[in-house]
Amino acid sequence: MKNEDLMARPLGKRGQQKVTYLVGSNTNDGDLKVESELEALTALALDIDPRVLSIRAQPCTFRLDLRMRFDTSKEARVASPEKSFIPGDAENSSEEIYTPDFEVEWTNPVMLLVETKPAKALLKISEKMDRRRAVLGRLGYRLVTATDEDIGHKGLRANMAYMRDAQRFHTRKPVASRIEMDALQQVTTAYSGEFKLGDIRERVSDNGIRVGLANGVIAFDLRQGTLNNESVLWNAFGELSHLQLLNLGD
Repeated sequence: MKNEDLMARPLGKRGQQKVTYLVGSNTNDGDLKVESELEALTALALDIDPRVLSIRAQPCTFRLDLRMRFDTSKEARVASPEKSFIPGDAENSSEEIYTPDFEVEWTNPVMLLVETKPAKALLKISEKMDRRRAVLGRLGYRLVTATDEDIGHKGLRANMAYMRDAQRFHTRKPVASRIEMDALQQVTTAYSGEFKLGDIRERVSDNGIRVGLANGVIAFDLRQGTLNNESVLWNAFGELSHLQLLNLGD
């Protein structure tokens, strides 16, 4: 079943006025449909995170007053007692209906829900977020946030896309990927500390560098601008924390 068939509020349907963004996902082996640039960045960050096992966008709707989960927002509205819904007024102070931006299954047994918003907008609804966390926590979920302060850095989108594509290459062509990583390792073992991409670029392929970053041969702070000759790298020895851009609460 396609991801959009499981959405509480399906996006990209004919007649909808909101822009829908498509984000290629290795985790889901397809596209994720989201409704903002920040959600698209969040989807990418989740997709490259080695802790993440599955991602659903607009996954379900909760009735906070009933402390219940529903597959669709329509089902939540008509559940007894019924709740009216005013389009564009999802942040109304009397909110009882809540649809998270993402549901994430990961290496921790506690299922995650992700709310994506600019940091300043989150500050304005801090009390509402506290209530959401309390109710959803009783239902067995952990609600976390993704903001522009986490993933709004210049060049980060390109770097995340590089990592996603390198992970896909590794999955689809593991032998070729291993050859690329072995060639990279032969060069980088000469460095005991940090080194610049420009120091090794003439001796390894660009694809080898990206595959090496995606698989923990080397590491790089993805938030420090688009990968270039001045980018600072280091040997990662299999460690993948540089791909964990969001605080998932572990």
